[in-house]
Amino acid sequence: MNDNQERTEQDLNQLTSAAKQVSDLYARRFGVTRDAAWYLGKMTEELGEVTSAYLSLAGQLARMAAKETWKMRLQTF
Repeated sequence: MNDNQERTEQDLNQLTSAAKQVSDLYARRFGVTRDAAWYLGKMTEELGEVTSAYLSLAGQLARMAAKETWKMRLQTF
């Protein structure tokens, strides 16, 4: 492993630790039970974030936003 890979691994470990601390605090404060349904919801949320980033980089986010706007408008009827 080269120096850059080691730094990246250290950074990811630090970020993972910080995210876990925040998640633990949130779970205690709001009484969240981390069962299978919670993990499924969390992974779905994260996949949505990755999808949004990809669509933004691919220049397709504006089309998706317009589609969501129309979906929201149609739901109000």
